[in-house]
Amino acid sequence: AVRRFAAIRRFAQPTLSAAASSSHRCCFSSSASPPDSGQEGGSSAAEPAAADAGSLASQIGLPDSLPSLAESAIEGVGGVPGPQLWLETLRVQSDVKLGLVSLDPRIFHQVPRPHVLHENLRWQGLYRLIDYRSITYKTEVARGHKKPWPQKGFGLARHGNRLAPQFFGGAQVKGPRGPESFFTILPQHIRVLGLVQALSARCLQDDLHIVDSLELPADSGAWLQTLVESRGWGPTVLFVADTDKAPVNMALACDSVRYYSLMPYYGINVWSILKHDTLVMTVDAAKKVQARLLHHLSRRDPAGLRNPDWDEPQATHFTGHYQPDRVAPPVYY
Repeated sequence: AVRRFAAIRRFAQPTLSAAASSSHRCCFSSSASPPDSGQEGGSSAAEPAAADAGSLASQIGLPDSLPSLAESAIEGVGGVPGPQLWLETLRVQSDVKLGLVSLDPRIFHQVPRPHVLHENLRWQGLYRLIDYRSITYKTEVARGHKKPWPQKGFGLARHGNRLAPQFFGGAQVKGPRGPESFFTILPQHIRVLGLVQALSARCLQDDLHIVDSLELPADSGAWLQTLVESRGWGPTVLFVADTDKAPVNMALACDSVRYYSLMPYYGINVWSILKHDTLVMTVDAAKKVQARLLHHLSRRDPAGLRNPDWDEPQATHFTGHYQPDRVAPPVYY
């Protein structure tokens, strides 16, 4: 993903032109119109798509007013309007556009910052890493305490047993004593910025798709693969649901294809977003993720606010029972 940021920067300039290419579904113009009909094949492709969208909307009962994630017209940096994505559906294999969905530029239209993504990826790779290596002390060696040879008369060094490190199969010294965890807490603003950067990168790369729901007409993984290939997604796809329980057909279809993943909206993370080539979210999932990230971006905690369950460690907490003069915390090597 870092190698592709050079191509992203040309989309993230403040002087972005309002005329986007018709091949990109991530439109930055504020008008909810189909691609320019002046291009070759534009008018002939737009009319059947609009007819298919109208018939499909009447069949599945979509509302007349399309959902908009941005509550108000929020201007981006330099007056660039927020991105607009095509609203798609998974109920048919044909690429039918149901309308446009407006996104908040503070979440889906930010200048890429690769170092923020690197910090999040390194943190996610380390906090689940556990070092299970462990050396064997003398008290743990499975060997008898018999004297290997007499004290005198053999011309050998004096030893009482064969547990010492210099003997083959003996104890070990100066090694790791696992299991050791590498868990750390990344600052919250870095975690929030990491999600914002990952979502913006997928949107600017035209790899973010918004669908009305995750309902499929069949539970076949081959049917879902055909849909993904026909729309140019993937090969790895991450589907994000807006509830804990995903539709049965979608769950079975993703379970049969090992490079398709399915998760709820609150489980979305930088590692999973960058691991998959395409991110597919429902309208409600995108709305919930956007609202939660906006809340954390604009949150101002009072100075005295703290977790009541957290008791900050004091130096007196480390005072030993037989060391009343010890006031400094211990140092573990």
